[in-house]
Amino acid sequence: MKVIVYEVGPRDGLQSLKRPVETSTKIKLIDALYNAGLKNIEETSFAHPKLVPQMADADEVFRKGSVLIMNKRGYDRAVAAGAKKFSIVFSPCETFNMNNMGKTRSEIVLMYKTFLDKVPKKDVRVYISMAFGSPYSGVPNVSTLISCIRDAKMFGRTVVFADTVGVGTRKEVQELAELAKNEQMRVA
Repeated sequence: MKVIVYEVGPRDGLQSLKRPVETSTKIKLIDALYNAGLKNIEETSFAHPKLVPQMADADEVFRKGSVLIMNKRGYDRAVAAGAKKFSIVFSPCETFNMNNMGKTRSEIVLMYKTFLDKVPKKDVRVYISMAFGSPYSGVPNVSTLISCIRDAKMFGRTVVFADTVGVGTRKEVQELAELAKNEQMRVA
């Protein structure tokens, strides 16, 4: 079995910090990760600067890895900065989708269809947030998860089941990996 490390610390690890992290510090962190031998790094998010202030400098921070995008404007900014690898996100939990993006999952998927059609599937990772459960809606049913995986398959080859609130079990990880495998999706 081959293990691939996909580091998301520069984006996920920093985005919720209350104190601003200097742009130069973020760049040093990313460079240090590459120098340590990591090849796959999600460097930043092109989220709206008012919503995620820690990522307001995404244009300056981006080096060569992947980025999280959540809408067309973020995608356009990322492309202008030179990004070619993208991560996108949606959830089986509609409350999460509405709180996070102001849209239902169907609306999010339709939105992504309007601008990701020219991006090769090999260059898109799809995060399914709250895949193992949500404080708002509980554990998603299997048919909803399969629908999420099929939505993910429209955009990328790799699906990431995010245990956003830390409730997933080993058995559930295996079950979701099997569902993805049945849909010919890679699991990360």
